[in-house]
Amino acid sequence: MRTVVASFAALALVVPAGALAQPVSTMGGAGPDTYLEVHAGAFVPQSKDLDRLDPNVAFGGTFGARFNPNVSAELEIAYARASGTGTDWKSAFDEIPVTASLRLRYPMKVAELSAFAGGGVHFAHLWVESGGGTVTALDHSAHDTVFGYHIGAEAAFNLSPTMRVGFEVRETFATAKFDGVSTDIGGLRLAATAGWHF
Repeated sequence: MRTVVASFAALALVVPAGALAQPVSTMGGAGPDTYLEVHAGAFVPQSKDLDRLDPNVAFGGTFGARFNPNVSAELEIAYARASGTGTDWKSAFDEIPVTASLRLRYPMKVAELSAFAGGGVHFAHLWVESGGGTVTALDHSAHDTVFGYHIGAEAAFNLSPTMRVGFEVRETFATAKFDGVSTDIGGLRLAATAGWHF
């Protein structure tokens, strides 16, 4: 969770600078306004199937196209991980989601609020090791590729006419089958974001 605390601290430092910034690029040229955004933060499991795992890292990148000041479409590739350790076991879950989203924006002079939703493919992996000491360890790994959907919201602040930073909350809903056993792999992503328009 230290990543989440660091994200809030970074956002608090950026807000005063955002108050002096100009609006991020307006719809000026032919065609859509395009942008890149990166995020870094924490993945927090929300399902009972992953309740033994602790929050861990989440990061990724997004390419977007804004068709008017209030609507944009995005493609994203990311990575998320959760892990846990007990007295005689270790386990980890990680995934690579490749998703598409539609984002609705409410732009202001120095900030922007947005909400988004979409779906995509999740390349999921679950690993479990049990036993230890004088007991023979059992190491087992399983993979699945599933479709899932997500919803989220972001608050962002303009640093310049082409750059903004913010904080995002995103919840994913997906169910994988590991060795035939259905596993809810849904979770929250809490992340700091940085975007560049070009």
